[in-house]
Amino acid sequence: MSDTAGRVDGQTADCAASLDGQGRLMLELPDGLATPSKRPRLDVILALPAPLRLKRILPTLSSLGVDNLWLCGAQRTERSYFGAKFLEGLKRDAVPRAAGPGKLRDLLVEGAEQSGDSALPKVALAGSLRPALRAAAENDYALRLAAHPDRGAGFEALDDATGAMTEVPRARRLRDLVEGADASGKAVLAVGPDRGWEEPEELLALRRHGFDLVTLGPRTLRTDVALVSMVALVQDWLDS
Repeated sequence: MSDTAGRVDGQTADCAASLDGQGRLMLELPDGLATPSKRPRLDVILALPAPLRLKRILPTLSSLGVDNLWLCGAQRTERSYFGAKFLEGLKRDAVPRAAGPGKLRDLLVEGAEQSGDSALPKVALAGSLRPALRAAAENDYALRLAAHPDRGAGFEALDDATGAMTEVPRARRLRDLVEGADASGKAVLAVGPDRGWEEPEELLALRRHGFDLVTLGPRTLRTDVALVSMVALVQDWLDS
């Protein structure tokens, strides 16, 4: 009998399985499982949703493949969400780290088991959007995307950080934004609360850090729906 075995953040491989004389399951593990796995090429900045919804989201993100995950506050985020018990092991900073033993890690492992990919997302709990954007700015991305409903024509707004009027262009479809981008590189996707990022403050902050607004259309979607849809589309482009 054969099965597939893997090591978290390591390799997966077929292994031989058998029962010994006492009825115990014995696995013959191949060498090389400890070799670090290939990391996904997508990072995500996510406005922290309600704890119950986050518990449903985390295994899905792990299944789809995410390298660094910044959970951050937004102007429309309930501050009580940061008190979720399964997030207690995370430091309140913008440095993504491997999740330690506990419910958070269990949720990520659940998604990895489903997909057969052992690379778990590294998670950071940033207090607000700006620290997450500053941390992400240290990486070289081929594509920087911020999901937002299509509000129609773009607009200009005063950016308090620069004191200048700044254009916030109309959100565009992914197919229009990827033209000329390097699909062999890495991408980052920012997804806001259920009603989208605050206009204009958070949109201006995203634009200031080089993010293009990407949309699935005029409907205002729930965070989990927009997140999974956009992650799947971006991953499909990265794999093309």
